[in-house]
Amino acid sequence: MFIHANRVDGALPVHDDEVVAIIRLGSDFKDNYYQYEVPLKITPDGTYSNNSEDERALVWPDANSVEIDLSAFIDLKLKRNNTDGFPHNAPFVATDAKGRRISIVGNPDIGAVKTMMLGIRNPSRSDPNNPLPDGDDGLPKCIEVWFNELRVTGFEEFGGTAALTNVNIKMADLGNI
Repeated sequence: MFIHANRVDGALPVHDDEVVAIIRLGSDFKDNYYQYEVPLKITPDGTYSNNSEDERALVWPDANSVEIDLSAFIDLKLKRNNTDGFPHNAPFVATDAKGRRISIVGNPDIGAVKTMMLGIRNPSRSDPNNPLPDGDDGLPKCIEVWFNELRVTGFEEFGGTAALTNVNIKMADLGNI
């Protein structure tokens, strides 16, 4: 998935990493989910040509691309469950191999995902996970965000076996089992 973000005309300037894209997967949006966060790079104002590879890279920077390894969520859940006394209703936060923030709340199951939420977040200055705790101005932000090319790849499909049997035994005149 690629994410494009730029400020809205007439709004206060928004700088790189001041807003965060979130992708939330789970059985609901509140109590049982995994969350993946991407600090966004803002596209500079201007007009761009779709025929130029360099200009497309400015609009859709690689830093805003998302490729989630679902096994990171599974590892995070195992780590949280092995942490004595950590409540399941509070966010358990870590970073993935790319340095991006991932979290778990409740008891989500990757195999039973029913909801997916895409959104943005403007972290407050007091947020310990703010990507720019020293540089954030703490003001509201106004930006336009596009999420593009959502794909799922790399399924491991294994053949399975199923059976259904029915046994009926008649014992002469004594009855059926």
